[in-house]
Amino acid sequence: MEKTDSVVVLQPTDLVQRIDGELSGTDKDRIALAKSLKVESSETCIEAKEVYKYLKGRMKSEKQRLDMICGGFHSAWKKACEFREKILSPYLSASDDVSGKILMYDEAEELKRLEKERVLQAEAQKQADDNQLSEAEHLQSSGDPEAAEALLNEDPAVAQVVVQKEQSQVKGVSSRGNWYARVTSPAELLKAVAEGKVPAQAMIPNMVFLNQQARSLQSAMNWPGVVSEKKTSLAG
Repeated sequence: MEKTDSVVVLQPTDLVQRIDGELSGTDKDRIALAKSLKVESSETCIEAKEVYKYLKGRMKSEKQRLDMICGGFHSAWKKACEFREKILSPYLSASDDVSGKILMYDEAEELKRLEKERVLQAEAQKQADDNQLSEAEHLQSSGDPEAAEALLNEDPAVAQVVVQKEQSQVKGVSSRGNWYARVTSPAELLKAVAEGKVPAQAMIPNMVFLNQQARSLQSAMNWPGVVSEKKTSLAG
């Protein structure tokens, strides 16, 4: 057992020893009665309510006892998490910093690669155009203007230029692109779902908000596509 700032914090090993998992004989009898009881008359209904009242009361007292035990576990768990955060934080901060630098470098190198690829592709296209024009002029001077015109009407074949990425690999370290969605217009997305252009899973109803409105408006809730329903339960 640990004492911190005059507050006693029970350790998990202490708490486990204090848990008594056995039900009392009375509790076992009432639980068995609740499961076997048939409510078919006013008398059995009253008996059922008395059993319900007893079980709810016992559950409340047991919950209070167990909440104290769980609180001790939770306190120990929080302390462990705080310690973990303290140890891991410098590693996370430093790795995030160097990761950002690596990604910025990779992005800059990719832009350079694409620009070099564009320039080389343009040069290859120009060379192909020049070769085609030279060949057409040769055909024209050889007395075959129709062949020259047909050649000029064709698109010269140009191989796709690919500039390879520079490899600066370290075993165990790699980069990858992770795609994610960002909603720019909820109204347009909702319309697309309604028209069947987008799966319905894209617009999950906000059940927390809808249930709040149902409790507030009750039977007066008259919204398209939503119905307010009442589920009755006992309180005790």
